[in-house]
Amino acid sequence: MPGSSGRSPIRRSEPGETPNSRRNSAALENEGAMHEAAVRLATDVGYNNQMGCANAQLAFIECGDDPTSRARLRQFGDLVFESIQRLPATISTAAPRLDADFKAKLDAALDARRRI
Repeated sequence: MPGSSGRSPIRRSEPGETPNSRRNSAALENEGAMHEAAVRLATDVGYNNQMGCANAQLAFIECGDDPTSRARLRQFGDLVFESIQRLPATISTAAPRLDADFKAKLDAALDARRRI
């Protein structure tokens, strides 16, 4: 029976809509949501001093392709990093610097994204 599972129906794309023209993830909708999501993600990333196999290593955030959306995504990333730095020592220690190999991978991913 359709709709009886309690699941939300799949949203159909609007005519002319592309993945990059969709609205931002709820985490980017406003400052309060952005801060809450950043703290939650920081905890998922940082738990057990970032050494656990269950730690979040990747987060998927939908973002529009316009400059404002990209700026909000960058702001969210900064908030996540700041939140990791502020985690209590019982959860994680602050990262003294970004690992060079990881930074190179991030830079390569960003360069590839810019070329799309």
